[in-house]
Amino acid sequence: TVQVKLGKALAEATDIYILVDTSQSMAAGADVETQKKMAADPEMRNCMFACHQALETSQTYVDTIDVARKKNYPLRLDLVKASVRNLIKSATDLKGDEDSDLRIGIYSFASDFKEVARPSIDLQSVNKSVDQLAISPFNNGTNLQYALTKLQENIEANARPNRKAYVVLLSDGVSDSGEVVQTSVTPANPMGHKFQ
Repeated sequence: TVQVKLGKALAEATDIYILVDTSQSMAAGADVETQKKMAADPEMRNCMFACHQALETSQTYVDTIDVARKKNYPLRLDLVKASVRNLIKSATDLKGDEDSDLRIGIYSFASDFKEVARPSIDLQSVNKSVDQLAISPFNNGTNLQYALTKLQENIEANARPNRKAYVVLLSDGVSDSGEVVQTSVTPANPMGHKFQ
């Protein structure tokens, strides 16, 4: 399980950009036990990944994502979505009834980059947008460098004076593609944020 905890300082004049990997490797079983069950399941085409459209008959395709959902197999993306909701809940709790301008935005990437929720102080609305996170239908890998470049553009376009911006990257790190490019995104943990 991934747990995200926020320091009190994040409730003050901060923007949080959540970047979520939705590539097909995120459709793997959430844990080793689930992966074993999926790999032994003929309806899953004996594969631990729920990312296939398999030919069942000469006319019919079966989407293994649908099979995984029907059988309640938890996937990696499910864990990530729960973590994003946990982060938003923590931020909401920190804000309390105070008039805070903490903003959270959500973006997804695989070989592409999408804005799921524009940075907003309406955390309830941002939380609802988590449901839009879904496995990419394209098997073109995980282009993290492209995603970071596009995210940097979004951060610059949405920048506010005297505000800090934090990036939370949630990925399994599998199948990175694309050229390595220099960005000014720097990994940091300056305020006691814990990522387990």
